[in-house]
Amino acid sequence: MRSIIFGATSKSELVSMNPKDHLLWKPFEDAGYVSLWLNDLCQDYFKMYFAIPNGTVTDHEAVYPFCHYEFNLEKDPLRKTKPVDIEKRCIGDSYIHTYALHYASQFFDNYMDVPKFAITKYIEAHEDSAAVLNTMDDELSQFVKSTMKKHPNTIMIFVGDHGLHVGPFGLSPHGDVENGLPALYTVFPSTFLKTHPEIKKALKHNEQSVLTHLDLHKTILQTLNYPAYAGPTYPVSTTYHQHAQSLYEPIPYSRNCTAAGVPIEMCRCKQ
Repeated sequence: MRSIIFGATSKSELVSMNPKDHLLWKPFEDAGYVSLWLNDLCQDYFKMYFAIPNGTVTDHEAVYPFCHYEFNLEKDPLRKTKPVDIEKRCIGDSYIHTYALHYASQFFDNYMDVPKFAITKYIEAHEDSAAVLNTMDDELSQFVKSTMKKHPNTIMIFVGDHGLHVGPFGLSPHGDVENGLPALYTVFPSTFLKTHPEIKKALKHNEQSVLTHLDLHKTILQTLNYPAYAGPTYPVSTTYHQHAQSLYEPIPYSRNCTAAGVPIEMCRCKQ
């Protein structure tokens, strides 16, 4: 998540910059967007992982509902004791993601005429059975359809910070490959792609290119004032400055891990 949120690949890189100045959504807030961070875990995420004091970094933050006594994974986030315990991913008679998606829908609807930037993070895939994630399918599909109908200019990006990395499959050689190649799906308004056919062409091309979270970070920042880049300045020594490329431009198929700034021990494209 560090690479997506800050454009930094390590703690040392993050320390070399002012983290709050490099938050992905800050340029959007400066341009008048209202922001949301939703994490369906009971934790001060930015203080815990990035040492940002007074952890609220967006206009809206949804955490407290997920501290409910019926659902608090803080002491056992991977459900090691009951890895296939689907029914426990609930508060009352609803799945935890139901509350999260409902909150996200309210956020969009309450700011109907205001530009919005939201990151919603879900814990459903963070267990070794890969069964809990299936419980999201219908409601996530409905959320996408409803949101795109009411807010047709919305760009949606679905991305994992890593693949399945626990359980028998996660610890197998095939699981190791999947862990290093997290999912990435995008939904763009047809009007946006018709206005910018070069982006549609580049996105199609880049389906087969080596991509990183740094590329995604740069792409999102370029969306704000396309084709100009709207992000902050990064130290020349950072991986972001040296390697990040926008997905709005064709990335050569010849790009390898070294060119993308991926350490060789993390590379899953060695052949």
